[in-house]
Amino acid sequence: QDRAGNVGRQATHYKLKVDTQALPPRLLCPTHPDKAAWSNHSRPRFEWFEPEDSSGVVGYYWSFDRSPAGLPSPASAAYTTERYAVLDRGVESDGVWWFHVVSRDRAGNVGVEAAHWPVRIDTQAAPPAIHSPSHPDRHGWSNQANAHFEWSAPEDPSGIIGYYYLLNRSQATVPGESNGTWTEENQASFAGLEDGIWTLHVVSKD
Repeated sequence: QDRAGNVGRQATHYKLKVDTQALPPRLLCPTHPDKAAWSNHSRPRFEWFEPEDSSGVVGYYWSFDRSPAGLPSPASAAYTTERYAVLDRGVESDGVWWFHVVSRDRAGNVGVEAAHWPVRIDTQAAPPAIHSPSHPDRHGWSNQANAHFEWSAPEDPSGIIGYYYLLNRSQATVPGESNGTWTEENQASFAGLEDGIWTLHVVSKD
């Protein structure tokens, strides 16, 4: 309005575009879909959906570690413009690992809240430690034809559920579903063994 009382019929316009946050994407893991289940698949693949964002998402920062609450940062995390990530080299060791991903948008915002996904990886079942109460000297001869063996469960991230065992005259047999006897017990007994050298073979299953 001027001193003559005129009020302008045309206005000047200045548009502001404000975007103050980058929300976390919705995360999935096709290779490990059950967050509570253990798997022997050591190369997980993660996929996610682009979140709603006023200025638009341009990329993502992701990290993979042991922390349930990890937050990827531009200084240390991997950056990608894709909506997936694959750990081609596999994990460093068995156990529970966590994948984290945050968004980055056109306004320069980097997410302060990450999407998280755990993977429980167990790639091996170690053999148990065996001893024999009936034949405690594994290198000596015995006149006992009845043998009793016991073994202790090895440490295992997912837990040992049972064993395959086989007693024969070979020194290096690996028992399994096709040639071993399945048991959930930690012991086995054999009666009336013929003279000679016998070897018990036991493998764990988790």
